[in-house]
Amino acid sequence: MMETLNDFISRIKNEMPNNLNEISKARYIYIELGKIVYFDPNYIYGNSRSKNKIYKEITYNKHTLNEKFKSKIIICKSLSYIYEYILNIFGIHIYTTNATDDKHVYNEIITKDKKIYFADLQLDLENIQSRSKTKFFGTGQDYYFSVIDENNLREIDKSIGYIDNFNDYTDNNIEKFKLTLPNNLELDQKVELIMEYIYSSENTKNMKFIEISHYYNYVFDQILDTESKKNLYYAYCFNNYDKNKQYISIISVDVKKSNSKNYILYENNCKYIPIEQEEIVLMLKNKLAIRCGTLLIMKKHFTNTSSFHKL
Repeated sequence: MMETLNDFISRIKNEMPNNLNEISKARYIYIELGKIVYFDPNYIYGNSRSKNKIYKEITYNKHTLNEKFKSKIIICKSLSYIYEYILNIFGIHIYTTNATDDKHVYNEIITKDKKIYFADLQLDLENIQSRSKTKFFGTGQDYYFSVIDENNLREIDKSIGYIDNFNDYTDNNIEKFKLTLPNNLELDQKVELIMEYIYSSENTKNMKFIEISHYYNYVFDQILDTESKKNLYYAYCFNNYDKNKQYISIISVDVKKSNSKNYILYENNCKYIPIEQEEIVLMLKNKLAIRCGTLLIMKKHFTNTSSFHKL
């Protein structure tokens, strides 16, 4: 049965640890909500008209918020409203706010002792779903830096069950994995080992397209050196030949070389699989649209290859 917003609130009341202070309660709800919702690819990769339509449909009323919650597909506005609605139920003072020059919205929490904390759950989804350290909870006016001491946040996360003595933040596991990689590997070999490492993690099994593709990018960024990252190209794409868009992510290693290795991630799958260059060329010919990413150079390269003209 599909969980409703009221169901979720009841579950939080029943399962939240006792004796939490305000910011720990806000953190617990932030984590639990972040585990089960996913950013809408139709919004992030849509044109301005479709984005405006999705954005304007969201209003702060219980019926709208419940429908958005049940779908589990959100954008920043709907998620900020849902988080605000829930925290109000728990007596926590919270606003939804936005930058003056941007439609992106997030939350401002004001505790009873007048301390102000910003929280941007939409930007933390892949972090929460991979059990990584969050980056956008408890930040201050500069937005990107936490005003909660790292050790204090760790203790809060232990008290709410996000981490424990046996299951630490996955950031630490990434560092350990990095040390196991031999130095003499080719870039494509490193990429494949990193992909297998990510796919083998239980934390990634329930992630959706936006979150898992962003998480792959994050892990590559943490492990690969600067020179290697220059030779790693990616793109977010969708098919452009039917009404039901299928989103796709493509990663290419050394795309400018004749023996480049390419990998594709399909929507509703959490694993990149190898794909031949000729298949990508055919997809491009059949109206695969590259929406954004550094792989625009790949499109230029592939459509100038002899393999394109053979198809």
